[in-house]
Amino acid sequence: PSGGLVGNEPLKPSGSGHALAHHSCSRHAGAATTGGVRDILVLFVAVKGVTGPAGWEVGSRLKANARRHRPRCGDARTRALARVLHHRMAIDESRVDGEAWQHLGMAILDCHEAEPQGTRPLELAAACLGRATELTPNDGKLWNNVAVAFERLLHALQDRSPDRLESERLDERIIAAYRRALSVHSACREAGCDVEGDYESACLNYGLYLSRKDDFAGAVEVLSKIERAVDSLKEGGPDLTIR
Repeated sequence: PSGGLVGNEPLKPSGSGHALAHHSCSRHAGAATTGGVRDILVLFVAVKGVTGPAGWEVGSRLKANARRHRPRCGDARTRALARVLHHRMAIDESRVDGEAWQHLGMAILDCHEAEPQGTRPLELAAACLGRATELTPNDGKLWNNVAVAFERLLHALQDRSPDRLESERLDERIIAAYRRALSVHSACREAGCDVEGDYESACLNYGLYLSRKDDFAGAVEVLSKIERAVDSLKEGGPDLTIR
């Protein structure tokens, strides 16, 4: 199924001892485990020489190498450029790899963060992430990243030449992306997936965005969803990373 969700739930086997075949970019989860030892057998199948997602295996290795070789590069911009090249090559192997499009967009954002160069890189990053949403529409982390990209673009445009209509359009897209992220994460959580960190990050980002708009009532409503996690932080609990 497109995007990896059946109704509001990720793809899941019907129970223990059952197999599930799906596209590698589909959102999926295992059967619930209530006790004992959980053994999982995973098989990856690469298609070659026929019409289909040929190059997925090569693309996966390129994406993995982007993470593995990043520390060997020089400054932050060079490291981000190395990631851009790896993910661009992964897309050349399979242009329907939504994960590669997402990683490419985020690498471009990091390039801009290291060395700002106008709004064009931000527009390009947003376009890459937009393509990723077409291929993997039910990835909550992706929608969070889309909102972050549009936030940075909105800030850059307002600094350059404020345009009320453009600002309103981007504001609508930011809010829609954050709401989509929370909706997907909520559905996955209800299905038994461990997405707490991603859900909390999306809530934090969304709440902070609303507070910067002086929509404090909206910010409180969103941030109250993770009040327990914030209390845990105050008591020395796990860190909440804003993605």
